[in-house]
Amino acid sequence: SGPPPTLAAPGHPENVSGTLNIMHNDIDMVGGTTADNTLGITVFSAGTSNATVDAHVSGNSIRNITEPAINFRLIEGRANIDHNEIATGSVVATATRDQVIRVSNTGLYRITDNTIACEWPSVDAEAIGVFSIVASWPVKYAVVENNTVNMAAPAGTGFTTFSAGIGVFGFADSNVVKQNTITGHALAAISIPVFPLPPQAPAAPADNQFIRNQFDRFTPAVADVFVGAHALRTRIVGTGTVDDHGDGTIIIVKGG
Repeated sequence: SGPPPTLAAPGHPENVSGTLNIMHNDIDMVGGTTADNTLGITVFSAGTSNATVDAHVSGNSIRNITEPAINFRLIEGRANIDHNEIATGSVVATATRDQVIRVSNTGLYRITDNTIACEWPSVDAEAIGVFSIVASWPVKYAVVENNTVNMAAPAGTGFTTFSAGIGVFGFADSNVVKQNTITGHALAAISIPVFPLPPQAPAAPADNQFIRNQFDRFTPAVADVFVGAHALRTRIVGTGTVDDHGDGTIIIVKGG
């Protein structure tokens, strides 16, 4: 599928449609160095409005990657990413803002029941990232539910606002992150950092919800939930500390 899709070069999504099953594979990318881009499963530019894709990435074991283990960008249709077991290993590439599971741009994404051990010695790593840098390709209505995440960067690692168990940012609206268990340490368990970065104008991610996630064995550098500037109407339900710089944030300690 070539490089990540851009507005100028979106790839050829018309070449892939229908059901796409990537299931029960054992992938070990051991041997990759910081100079290598070693990924597990990558799907770029798949499906059109007239011929959508129905993707299932399930039951895979993926280890020792230096970039995302599962990486989706720009699909028309649905992608279910579930019951995968992922351990990054301790070698990460030089790229910034790496996610272990990454979903970016259009598509209806459901990320559930995955187990992720993120050991990258990175200041801005995320176990799960839901984002878009392109306003006309927003990521909307993604569901991130019932995943078990351990953030295990080496002691003394400094963290940016992109360091989190789960990150939602950029042109990202109405996504739901619920009932995930996040342990270990990072800047936050869940984060909405400011993105895109200067000199580009930042997006205003709106109406995202973080519901009843568990942080009992998590040590944040800032707070369990970080809401960056420009985020609109973020809804947080459940216990945990919050560092809120957004607009119209709703925090419900119980119920909801």
